[in-house]
Amino acid sequence: MAKEFPALTASAQFLGMEGVVAVSDLAAALEVARKGAADGAQAANNMANFMRKLTTKETITSTNSS
Repeated sequence: MAKEFPALTASAQFLGMEGVVAVSDLAAALEVARKGAADGAQAANNMANFMRKLTTKETITSTNSS
């Protein structure tokens, strides 16, 4: 997961997460993701996919229409 962490922190920053709290939250989320993944790389990939989905047009439209 350490190899993927710079890209994940960049995605988190794009979502408005900043500072020590953001790093802590991201690390905690990765711990949870790791429990459901085969290995750390898959957990990091799953987290990256999740963060990407948060900013898709479909997600934003769905959230705003609720």
